[in-house]
Amino acid sequence: MGRRTRGEPLQLKPGFPYQTRRLTELEALMDITVNRLKEENAKLIVIEGPIASGKSAIMKILAEEFDMHYMEQPTLDELYITRSGFDLRTFDDQLPESVRTYDHKNFLSSPRDRKAGDFQLTMLQLRMAQYIDALAHIMNTGQGVILERSAYSDFAFAEAMFSEGHISKPVRDVYILMREHVTPLLLRPHVIIYLDVPVDIVQQRIKQRNLSYEVNSPALTASYLQKLEDVWKNNYLKKAVESSEVLVYDWSDGGDTELIIEDLEKLDLNPLNKPPHGKLFDWKIWRRELRHKRLSYTNDKFKLINYTKLPPVDVDEFKLPVDDMKLRDKLYNSAPGYEYLYGSHPKYDSIWKILLGVNPYSRRNISAEIHISHLEEEDEMCI
Repeated sequence: MGRRTRGEPLQLKPGFPYQTRRLTELEALMDITVNRLKEENAKLIVIEGPIASGKSAIMKILAEEFDMHYMEQPTLDELYITRSGFDLRTFDDQLPESVRTYDHKNFLSSPRDRKAGDFQLTMLQLRMAQYIDALAHIMNTGQGVILERSAYSDFAFAEAMFSEGHISKPVRDVYILMREHVTPLLLRPHVIIYLDVPVDIVQQRIKQRNLSYEVNSPALTASYLQKLEDVWKNNYLKKAVESSEVLVYDWSDGGDTELIIEDLEKLDLNPLNKPPHGKLFDWKIWRRELRHKRLSYTNDKFKLINYTKLPPVDVDEFKLPVDDMKLRDKLYNSAPGYEYLYGSHPKYDSIWKILLGVNPYSRRNISAEIHISHLEEEDEMCI
């Protein structure tokens, strides 16, 4: 239910501070997760659509209307900018080409670079990390989350890159294996909203917003954009309707946000009201299993991401000179704040946080990981 229908902001009880503390078994048992999911808008919504379709604007409007938390899609800034604000990309001039940073802007300017494959694998892992954060947020606070794209739809980029010759078949195969390792451990969205914009209009909007790295990009060709659209529509959405509510809107002229709000309010998102093994099946969870998932999403994000790590594979694009890597690591370790875990920096954290280790998250951990008790209780189904 939206704020205008409700007439006032949504009132939630204080959530568990999952971003700064580990969740114990006892806390998870006492703070019953199923009750968090019974909150009015404790749902996961994903906004999908092509580049320049207006996803960010719609996401913010819906988040305000439904009192939900929104997360913009991740970027490699999360890896390259340290806690103290130092940008590791400033080291690129001192590094050999093989180990220089490669982010979204680099891909748009040089899509045939051998680092393009590693970039897309890293984006998948960042989306997985964000998706786990979204699930942890819902289960620990009862507040719904709106995401801009997700780990489930990211494969469209890998397919388009492969189709255009930007990545090789071995890289694509590794991507598929990584995706298959982790996505089954997650819970698929309650709702997917797809903003449909034809390729020719996408190209017009790219010109209109006039970002130099997009306007002059050799990557954003009509064929690349068309491949993205084809995969999203013919693969991703056709499969997604089996597990999620899918809303598709013609957004060629911007569309009507009020219509989206009305359609969302009409949806029955109670998984127990759905046919067996139908939509929202992922959310039909017994209380004990739900508690275990909450503990996993809250405490073991990096362990889950580690499932994407595969045995050594013979892929040329992933082979780097050892001396180049040593030089990169030496420079990175000299960056302000890079050598410290979150929660253990003598300048930014209290001595009690350092000694007690109350913060399980760290940018240093993210960089390292991504760069390539059973208590008895009465069980019941989650609603």
